[in-house]
Amino acid sequence: MALQQIIRAFTLVGILCSIVLLGSITYQYFDPSPIELNIIMIIAFCPLFLGVISSYLVQAEQLGRFGLISFIVLTAGYLLGGVGLNWAVAFVSPVYGELTPAGTVQSANPPFPIIQGMASSFILLNLGMLLYGIAILRSSQTAKWSGVMFLLSIVGALAPPMDSKCIYFFCAGIIWIGIKGWNWKPTNQANANEGASAMEHAQQKTVPYP
Repeated sequence: MALQQIIRAFTLVGILCSIVLLGSITYQYFDPSPIELNIIMIIAFCPLFLGVISSYLVQAEQLGRFGLISFIVLTAGYLLGGVGLNWAVAFVSPVYGELTPAGTVQSANPPFPIIQGMASSFILLNLGMLLYGIAILRSSQTAKWSGVMFLLSIVGALAPPMDSKCIYFFCAGIIWIGIKGWNWKPTNQANANEGASAMEHAQQKTVPYP
């Protein structure tokens, strides 16, 4: 399978998972009780990372070394904060909040090392979003507006109330890159094809006719 086809498949998965997440979060504002929503969101969060990968691949040559570093930080933050932290919030918090007999710490003030792990994952994810957003704004020629969306997702994560509104901006950035980068082609392959065509054309001009 060609690289372009793989990236298109990743992009399509990322867009579909983004739409599922947006719908789930919106529904959760009206009815936060169904546990099924938590399951759907976690399931969507995992393959959504394929969209994150494609968002980098279609801009890798433009983003350069800083873009690669920012993507690595974002990857680590996404796996720990995006997937791990959301899994804990979705499944552990409801159960932990009910464990309130005498001598048990309330879930609003979790003990060491739970709170430190959650805080470090949150910081790493937002640091990755910050660096990746800056890299896109600095160098991207494909979808600069997605960099703005990633930076706004940090604002959404830090602005009260502490909820899932930041995911709106993050998913919007993934969808925008997916749309803008759908027709992406490997530069090296395109240049090679152009060079071969130019050489063939030059040979046709220089070869004398009998």
